[in-house]
Amino acid sequence: MDLNFTLRSSLPVEEGGPAEKSPFIIEPAEAHLNIDETLNLQVFAFPDEAKIYKDEVIVLIKDNPNPTILPI
Repeated sequence: MDLNFTLRSSLPVEEGGPAEKSPFIIEPAEAHLNIDETLNLQVFAFPDEAKIYKDEVIVLIKDNPNPTILPI
């Protein structure tokens, strides 16, 4: 199955993204997995100041109309 990963913070404001910049980066942005195969999605944070940050990883699965959303 083909997967695409994006952060909600990378979306434009009119599509649900936040007004402020997020410190998070994810890798990889896409992957192909076989049945019962797993993947470690790496999340990096580079904050500008000490405070609590929140975001969501949106997982789009090919041929599946419903995204999976993972809070971070």
